[in-house]
Amino acid sequence: FETRLAALSDLPLVGDVRGRKLMLCVESVANKTTKDLLPDEANESKRISNYAEGMGLMVRPLGHLNVMSPALTITQSQVDFVVETLEKAVRKVTDDLVREGYRIG
Repeated sequence: FETRLAALSDLPLVGDVRGRKLMLCVESVANKTTKDLLPDEANESKRISNYAEGMGLMVRPLGHLNVMSPALTITQSQVDFVVETLEKAVRKVTDDLVREGYRIG
């Protein structure tokens, strides 16, 4: 889970993937280099959570983080589903934010 989720660090909106084992979170940032956050009104973590939930994945938005702690019995195919679904949600929110005039990157 750690290894697969860490791959999301390559996305422009993802500033950090941190945690250990099955307790991890994905942090959203406006600028990967400076780690500047988006303004609170962007509400990107809740948007990511909403899109993910619409695709069958529940994540917990907390500030600029999306927190995950799946069951200890998670399978590899379930890990793949979590990561692929979260990636789709992050990409969709990134596109939405850019269209709304937020600078990402």
